[in-house]
Amino acid sequence: MFGILKKAMGLEGPGPGGGESRGPRIEVAACVVLLEAAYADYKCTEDELEHVVATMKDIFGITAPQARELVEMAHKEREHAADVYGFTREINETFPLEEKLKVLEALWKVIYSDGVIEKHEAALARKVVHLLRLERKEAYEVKMNAKKWAQERA
Repeated sequence: MFGILKKAMGLEGPGPGGGESRGPRIEVAACVVLLEAAYADYKCTEDELEHVVATMKDIFGITAPQARELVEMAHKEREHAADVYGFTREINETFPLEEKLKVLEALWKVIYSDGVIEKHEAALARKVVHLLRLERKEAYEVKMNAKKWAQERA
């Protein structure tokens, strides 16, 4: 199953610039971080879940069925993880700044998607900013972009 997903996602063989392929770990790591945001208030809405799927499609250029399979794999990983540290470490080791900011913006969009920011969600976002080693100014700009997105959807 994972081999089929890797092949469909174009993750086999050399990665960008002829280097080593990122592999499915980074996709799962990014997805787990977004699922943590979706579950931070102890309930994951259908809107939040669909946003995670859409984000996976956008960031990794995969189809909706592939994104749903990725979310399913991430759910399993999330169930066995103690925290998000290992996943953010994977993101730090793999993603350049621009992609880290995309993940953070997607995280804020998941948080804003239900119209309410719970204290646990805000705390998670602050923790992810710290773990991804992002500057406060960059993180604030991303948060404001996500807030604007949410206001336009309302």
